[in-house]
Amino acid sequence: MNANRKGKGEITATCQNAVATAQLSNQPRIDLTFNNRNPKVTDLTAFIAGGKSILRTKPGANITLVASTEDSEQTVLQYKWIPYGNFPGFVSSNTATVNWQLPNLPGRYEMDLMVLDNYGGVAYKSYNIVAGDEAVSFSGIISDINDNARIPGAKITVNGKYSTIADSKGYFSFQVPQQDSGRYILNAEKAGYCLRSVIYFKDAVSKEYKLVKATTQTFDPKTEN
Repeated sequence: MNANRKGKGEITATCQNAVATAQLSNQPRIDLTFNNRNPKVTDLTAFIAGGKSILRTKPGANITLVASTEDSEQTVLQYKWIPYGNFPGFVSSNTATVNWQLPNLPGRYEMDLMVLDNYGGVAYKSYNIVAGDEAVSFSGIISDINDNARIPGAKITVNGKYSTIADSKGYFSFQVPQQDSGRYILNAEKAGYCLRSVIYFKDAVSKEYKLVKATTQTFDPKTEN
């Protein structure tokens, strides 16, 4: 930031392209306000060839990361993509998309994104992707919402076709193939309890699902009005 007097009664300050001014006074402190807000990175999504979005992929895959951003001042944003670790040959892109060649080894890899508006505003976002196992993992505990008692034998289903049964301690763990939609609807159910349904867009491990006991009542049509 730079500040200087402008004439006899005004002071100006600059921060990149932003400019703020204030009138000089006898006060020992002068506050200058830059009318600018930080941009936002609302989402980072990975795609492979053909435009399919992914949560994980195979080692050595060439993926494309796409950032979704917002800026209330509608300024032209600058992008800096920074991979965590050693990625020889990687070239950053001053755009909302970047190509990223993953190493030919299983592991978890991270890309950091810095977005600047050139008026002092900045936003950060990190993206992690697993290379190796392309299945999506789900695990957790099924319990009673009232007394936290574990519920053995509960059925857990993902997207209506992949299922497992909670063990004697109410625990379950299983994997499902990565879905093209990137959307995973997990249902937990047990006779005598209401269905619990949750939507995920990535792995959901070590979660707890509390079920509510169903209320039933019998009516005799011959005696009821």
